[in-house]
Amino acid sequence: MKDAKLDAEYSKVLEGANSKFVTADYTAAIEGYNAALKLKPNETYPVEQIKIAKKKQEEQLAEEARRKAAEEESYETKATYLNIIAKSRSVFC
Repeated sequence: MKDAKLDAEYSKVLEGANSKFVTADYTAAIEGYNAALKLKPNETYPVEQIKIAKKKQEEQLAEEARRKAAEEESYETKATYLNIIAKSRSVFC
Protein backbone atom coordinates (compact mmCIF):
# COMPACT_ATOMS: atom_id res chain seq x y z
CA MET A 1 0.00 0.00 0.00
CA LYS A 2 2.92 2.34 0.68
CA ASP A 3 3.98 2.08 -3.00
CA ALA A 4 0.48 3.04 -4.16
CA LYS A 5 0.55 6.12 -1.92
CA LEU A 6 3.98 7.09 -3.23
CA ASP A 7 2.85 6.57 -6.83
CA ALA A 8 -0.23 8.71 -6.24
CA GLU A 9 1.81 11.52 -4.67
CA TYR A 10 4.42 11.32 -7.44
CA SER A 11 1.69 11.50 -10.10
CA LYS A 12 0.09 14.48 -8.38
CA VAL A 13 3.38 16.37 -8.14
CA LEU A 14 4.25 15.52 -11.73
CA GLU A 15 0.84 16.65 -12.94
CA GLY A 16 1.38 20.00 -11.25
CA ALA A 17 4.83 20.35 -12.77
CA ASN A 18 3.53 19.46 -16.22
CA SER A 19 0.73 22.00 -15.83
CA LYS A 20 3.28 24.73 -15.04
CA PHE A 21 5.44 23.61 -17.96
CA VAL A 22 2.52 23.90 -20.41
CA THR A 23 1.82 27.46 -19.25
CA ALA A 24 5.50 28.36 -19.68
CA ASP A 25 6.04 28.88 -15.94
CA TYR A 26 9.36 27.08 -16.18
CA THR A 27 10.65 28.07 -12.75
CA ALA A 28 7.63 26.50 -11.04
CA ALA A 29 7.81 23.51 -13.39
CA ILE A 30 11.45 22.89 -12.46
CA GLU A 31 10.56 23.12 -8.78
CA GLY A 32 7.81 20.55 -9.35
CA TYR A 33 10.06 18.18 -11.25
CA ASN A 34 12.65 18.46 -8.47
CA ALA A 35 9.94 17.62 -5.94
CA ALA A 36 8.99 14.60 -8.04
CA LEU A 37 12.63 13.50 -8.05
CA LYS A 38 12.72 13.65 -4.27
CA LEU A 39 9.84 11.18 -4.23
CA LYS A 40 11.30 8.93 -6.93
CA PRO A 41 14.99 9.75 -7.48
CA ASN A 42 15.51 7.07 -10.14
CA GLU A 43 12.88 8.39 -12.54
CA THR A 44 14.26 9.87 -15.76
CA TYR A 45 11.21 11.82 -16.94
CA PRO A 46 11.61 14.67 -14.42
CA VAL A 47 15.32 14.94 -15.24
CA GLU A 48 14.58 15.27 -18.94
CA GLN A 49 11.82 17.80 -18.32
CA ILE A 50 14.13 19.89 -16.15
CA LYS A 51 16.65 20.02 -19.00
CA ILE A 52 13.95 21.09 -21.45
CA ALA A 53 12.51 23.66 -19.03
CA LYS A 54 15.93 25.20 -18.42
CA LYS A 55 16.52 25.49 -22.15
CA LYS A 56 13.11 27.12 -22.61
CA GLN A 57 13.90 29.52 -19.76
CA GLU A 58 17.09 30.54 -21.53
CA GLU A 59 15.13 31.07 -24.75
CA GLN A 60 12.58 33.21 -22.90
CA LEU A 61 15.33 35.35 -21.39
CA ALA A 62 17.04 35.76 -24.75
CA GLU A 63 13.76 36.76 -26.40
CA GLU A 64 13.05 39.28 -23.66
CA ALA A 65 16.53 40.75 -24.09
CA ARG A 66 15.97 41.05 -27.86
CA ARG A 67 12.58 42.69 -27.27
CA LYS A 68 14.04 45.19 -24.78
CA ALA A 69 16.89 46.03 -27.14
CA ALA A 70 14.44 46.64 -29.99
CA GLU A 71 12.28 48.78 -27.71
CA GLU A 72 15.27 50.87 -26.63
CA GLU A 73 16.33 51.28 -30.25
CA SER A 74 12.82 52.42 -31.09
CA TYR A 75 12.93 55.02 -28.29
CA GLU A 76 16.32 56.24 -29.49
CA THR A 77 15.03 56.55 -33.05
CA LYS A 78 11.99 58.47 -31.85
CA ALA A 79 14.14 60.76 -29.72
CA THR A 80 16.43 61.46 -32.68
CA TYR A 81 13.41 62.19 -34.87
CA LEU A 82 11.93 64.57 -32.30
CA ASN A 83 15.28 66.35 -31.95
CA ILE A 84 15.47 66.83 -35.72
CA ILE A 85 11.92 68.21 -35.78
CA ALA A 86 12.68 70.57 -32.90
CA LYS A 87 15.86 71.83 -34.60
CA SER A 88 14.10 72.31 -37.92
CA ARG A 89 11.33 74.29 -36.22
CA SER A 90 13.87 76.56 -34.59
CA VAL A 91 15.55 77.15 -37.95
CA PHE A 92 12.35 77.77 -39.93
CA CYS A 93 10.26 79.57 -37.32
